[in-house]
Amino acid sequence: MKIFINILFYFIGLQFGIAQINISGVVKDTLGSPLELANIILIDSESGSLETFAMSNENGYYKMSMKKNKTYKLQVSYIGMNTLSQSLQTNEVDIIKDFVLK
Repeated sequence: MKIFINILFYFIGLQFGIAQINISGVVKDTLGSPLELANIILIDSESGSLETFAMSNENGYYKMSMKKNKTYKLQVSYIGMNTLSQSLQTNEVDIIKDFVLK
């Protein structure tokens, strides 16, 4: 019985692990300098709830996981700069998206 339960949990975990894709990229200013600690958030368009968020590292790099085949509102912000907002539709592949904030 324990083996059956362990196998069941393994396949359930595998199902949720496969159901996610990554979005990554770099946040820079208009001069091409990377922005450390920029905020990147994903809001589920259907429910309006926060799905996930990330902050860029010292090289402006960020990475987040999200669900496949969903629509999100993506927002990128940094203190003293305009917030960038756009709609994002996920498919079956990872996304690389760079941003330039003004």
